[in-house]
Amino acid sequence: MQKLLTLLIAHLLFAVVLAQHSYYYSINDEKGLPGNEVYYLLQDKAGFMWMGTSMGLYRYDGNEFKRYGNKKQNSRGISHLINDEKRRIWCQNFSGQIFYAENDSLHLAFDYSSKSNFPVFNLGENNTVYIASDSGIHQFENKQQTKFFRLNNNFQQGKICYITDLALFDSKLFYSEAKSVGYFADSQLHYISNTNRRERLEDVYKHSYLNVINKRLYLLAHGGQKNSVWEIRNDSLIWLLDLPEKLGRVFALHDDEQERIWVGGSNGTICYNYNFEEELGGQLLFPGKSISDVICDREGNYWFSTLQDGIFVVPSLDVQVYTSENSPLADTRVKRLETDGEGNLFIGYQNGKLSRFNIHSNKWSTVSFPNSPAEIQEMTWAPGAQKLVVGQNNSWLVDGKTLAAVPAALDINLKSVTPIAGDTFFLGSVNHANVAVLKNNFKKVSELRSKRTRCSFYDKTTKTLWVGYTDGLFVYRSETEKELTFDGKKVYATDIAQTADGKIWIGTVGDGLLFFDGERILKQEDISPHTANGFIRKLAAQQNTLWIACENSLLRFNTHTFTVDVLNRFDGLPSQEIAGMKILDDRIFIATPKGLVTFPANIKADNKVPPTVSINRFKIWGGDTVVHQSYTLPYSLNNIEIDFTGIGFRSLGEFQFLYRMSGLDSTWIETNSNSNFARFPSLPAGKYVFEVKALNEDRIESIQTAQIEIEILKPYWQRWWFFVLCGLLLTGIVSVLFALRIRSIRKKAVLEKRMANSQLAALKSRMNPHFMFNALNSIQDLVLQHETDNAQLYLGKFSELTRKVLDASGTEFISLQEEVEMLQLYLELEKLRFGSELHYTIYVDEQLDAEQVKIPSMIVQPFVENALKHGLLHKEGDKKLTVSFVWNKSCFLCTIEDNGIGRKASAEINSRRKKHKSFATDATAERIRLLNDFYRLKIAWRIIDQQEGTKVEIQIPEIPAHG
Repeated sequence: MQKLLTLLIAHLLFAVVLAQHSYYYSINDEKGLPGNEVYYLLQDKAGFMWMGTSMGLYRYDGNEFKRYGNKKQNSRGISHLINDEKRRIWCQNFSGQIFYAENDSLHLAFDYSSKSNFPVFNLGENNTVYIASDSGIHQFENKQQTKFFRLNNNFQQGKICYITDLALFDSKLFYSEAKSVGYFADSQLHYISNTNRRERLEDVYKHSYLNVINKRLYLLAHGGQKNSVWEIRNDSLIWLLDLPEKLGRVFALHDDEQERIWVGGSNGTICYNYNFEEELGGQLLFPGKSISDVICDREGNYWFSTLQDGIFVVPSLDVQVYTSENSPLADTRVKRLETDGEGNLFIGYQNGKLSRFNIHSNKWSTVSFPNSPAEIQEMTWAPGAQKLVVGQNNSWLVDGKTLAAVPAALDINLKSVTPIAGDTFFLGSVNHANVAVLKNNFKKVSELRSKRTRCSFYDKTTKTLWVGYTDGLFVYRSETEKELTFDGKKVYATDIAQTADGKIWIGTVGDGLLFFDGERILKQEDISPHTANGFIRKLAAQQNTLWIACENSLLRFNTHTFTVDVLNRFDGLPSQEIAGMKILDDRIFIATPKGLVTFPANIKADNKVPPTVSINRFKIWGGDTVVHQSYTLPYSLNNIEIDFTGIGFRSLGEFQFLYRMSGLDSTWIETNSNSNFARFPSLPAGKYVFEVKALNEDRIESIQTAQIEIEILKPYWQRWWFFVLCGLLLTGIVSVLFALRIRSIRKKAVLEKRMANSQLAALKSRMNPHFMFNALNSIQDLVLQHETDNAQLYLGKFSELTRKVLDASGTEFISLQEEVEMLQLYLELEKLRFGSELHYTIYVDEQLDAEQVKIPSMIVQPFVENALKHGLLHKEGDKKLTVSFVWNKSCFLCTIEDNGIGRKASAEINSRRKKHKSFATDATAERIRLLNDFYRLKIAWRIIDQQEGTKVEIQIPEIPAHG
């Protein structure tokens, strides 16, 4: 023994009082709570949590705080919250004003700020309101005072009575005040003077409050030196107990659904049962905190309001947390756990220290290892030697009773130690895997592999050693080594455990939970939905229950029924980073960086309380509106966003939501709390019902959906009156178009008739009897002169001209070639009459394709005829006539020029001819007007008087192909 280094115990602590605390989280000003001074708590039927604070009345849905204020409010502090039959929340401030919250507004119901020092109120049946003032108690129904109860007794001095509380119990109105306690029955005042502790009455009366709990009426008094609880029974005031002095001054007395009574004081809170026997081992929760109110919400969360630290919420009283602040724990950062089978729990810390905690005697002992502050990485109990094997950077053997430690002789950095049989052990380190024998110290027997070890386990039934290395999973039996694989690939084990049915379970890095059925490794699919990325930290077996520490939760897996329960931060686990697990006396102990956590193995894991869901915003084109049950909106306001929230505090604000817009789509759309809104950017006209429901952390759906009815009105172009208007307008348009069409047809008919007449007139002008008479006379002269050939020639030309004119009379437009040919024939026949004195020229611009160019028929020849008849006929000597067709910019220009006597001389001659009528010119002018109107042309003509003769210019636009 002298050769072994005996390590001195640095400090040895003994504690006989268990000081762990239930896990809780805070709701304070850092989490959005407007003030840390909270007086009163109330949960309404919709699930909202209401808070009376120094900053006013607030409603909390788990994410947001909504303030309720009134412009007439003359004091911000709010207390004494009551829920009435109409789901209104009643409250009062400290200046004497009484309010109720309804429809998202705070309404002033009664203002006693000038009538009483500090009035108290209560609600009776049918929303009857009782208000205590300095002179008595007022009864109101529908805000009208119906009764007044006056106090007049021997205990009073003067006219002022200071009533501290009111209570409705057993159809009676009870009161407590500075000098008495009593009640009114049938409007008659009754004092309660009988008591079993008369010597305490004077102190009781000073500061007392009434509480109806479990159909019994209690009086909580904190007068004099002691806080006490009394019961009012059979017109007597019965003392029950004096509360512990460690509570300080008592503020609150409330019960919960678990039949517990909570007493809140200036130094914490204590829990009792209905017989006022201490619960939770008489533990003082939240020591040093002024607990003003305690309630248990419908999911089982406990809410503790304080006067300086906001609100503490305990998800489960079963989950206890040991930290270095509330217990003898040497370091909150717990790394490893081990048990010795005698009720001792060994605790290894991040700071390298080691504690022994006896859960039966609540005694603690702690040691330090000299010059070894490194974290404890491994602990295994050696039952034969009654020693604890501890692995740090160095390895130690610790005596289970004295905690005296000596260095382990074999390995300096143990990662996994497993007893095999008797004094034989498997030792896995960062570099080697050995089998050793433990006598006074370890002695190496053999080396298995030179690999880093992660975990190991020995199956006593099959005498098989299981070892998880960094390069795979191996088993050793009868000195043989075999690697086990899953689906042909390596298994990277993180922990190994065995349930009572003999099945071997393997936690892995990425394949989730595997098990060995005696022949091969299979995967346990039942827990796959609960393991993130298939990673498992630790395993612990309890009979046929397997505890599985995953990346984000702790699973309780029944290996017979294959049911899975999930525990995580929603259930009160302070950390999901689990470094070790041990089961002791049906309690689970868990090593985490946030302390040693323990809870019963049969803890309730699932939250089957359905959440409620609320629609908290209705936005139109991005602008907030007041939330209503229904909306009727014009078509221009069809851009809608609806925000919603789940109400259920166990989920810590992390809900899943299902929503749909019935009438648009019947499919439920799922989203989460990060996207707790539905947006409809262009909702068509119609009637819709928006529905949304919430799912809590265990996917329990809300029973009822939150709904909003929405009607988007049709746009004006889809309204009946618009169709009628359009019908009338269309009828009017059709009527107008029909009238215009008829008018156009009539106009066209008139134009066609006039065109026909003009064609006849033009034909008449070309084939007038005078011309035909002269032409035939000229041919006749040739016959008489026996110029038969010429006569036949001109007779042929005459007949050809006649045929061409008749052909042209059937159409409005002819080619320029045809017009030139007719002019040529006409002038040849006229030259026969005029003789050699007539000289004419017809010129066609070379740029013009005479066969393709179209011109109106029978408008050029009349002007040529006028030139011959009125200009050249009376001229002596040579007679010249020039007809030219040229392209001038955007039109054809036809020019008819003669050297005749001119229009003035011709007019004098014609004036002497009484029967003269300028038929050809007038007919041609009328025809040009008709062509312009009918075909929308712009034919223009003008006559130019020259020094010798006359010139006529006719501008003819390009005629479209259809012309």
